[in-house]
Amino acid sequence: MRALANPGPEGPSGALQVVEAVVPRAGPGQVLVRVAAAHLPLGSAPPAGIPGEEFAGVVVQLGPGSYGLEVGDEVLGHCQSGACAEYAAADADRVAARPPELPWAEAALLPLTAAGVQAALDGLRVRRGSTLLVHGTAGPAGRAAVALARWRGAAVVAVAAERDHSLLRGLGAVPVGYGAQLAERVADAAPQGVDAVLDAVGRAAAPVWAELAGGPERVAGLGSAAGGRSRGEAESAEIAGLVELWQAGAFRLAPDEVLPLERAAAPGPGPGRLVVVEPWA
Repeated sequence: MRALANPGPEGPSGALQVVEAVVPRAGPGQVLVRVAAAHLPLGSAPPAGIPGEEFAGVVVQLGPGSYGLEVGDEVLGHCQSGACAEYAAADADRVAARPPELPWAEAALLPLTAAGVQAALDGLRVRRGSTLLVHGTAGPAGRAAVALARWRGAAVVAVAAERDHSLLRGLGAVPVGYGAQLAERVADAAPQGVDAVLDAVGRAAAPVWAELAGGPERVAGLGSAAGGRSRGEAESAEIAGLVELWQAGAFRLAPDEVLPLERAAAPGPGPGRLVVVEPWA
């Protein structure tokens, strides 16, 4: 099969290549998926091997002891590694059904990236009556955080460039610009105060966030390429719940770019962008 791979020490540092790799087999409790789309993590140099954890595709093989799925089912899910390839094996309890209306490229971002946004909101106890400040709303994950927080009934202040203010107002947020006197602009936008801050692009280290939220424990960052979600946490029921929220119109999470393997291997987008690869394109 064709796959993206980091050659490791023998190749250029951090470079990805399109390689021929052995098709994995579905182990006990696993399924083998023909990958239609997979999230390509960007940022720090990937470890040697085939990158990618979250994907969407079609089940083509059932491993011993797997249940609840059939060959031909369209699914989304995640694995420990190796998603950016034509085939990937995943635990059956880390996979959920994909409805036909959910685009493949967007489905590939729900199992970990969207789950990471939800986990951050849960950790900050964002609910009806809360006021959340979101930084990093130019990107899909930040906008999903705004939409999901509004769905929960929270008020949202979004720090963003002027060009994004109209879009954010459409999501129900109150946008404020970057620059000096940020705290004053946030106070004007949310005179009731800010209960929590979600930094969708950084690691929540800026001192101003803790000052605005009333302490560092009220600040969270998505942080990792997989949206801050620890690998293996999002199980089938949780992924299915995210699909239901998507179907209800609670959020959207379209990638910044969708690329075939060859273009994904070339130098391109930098950290902070959500890129999905289509191995069969």
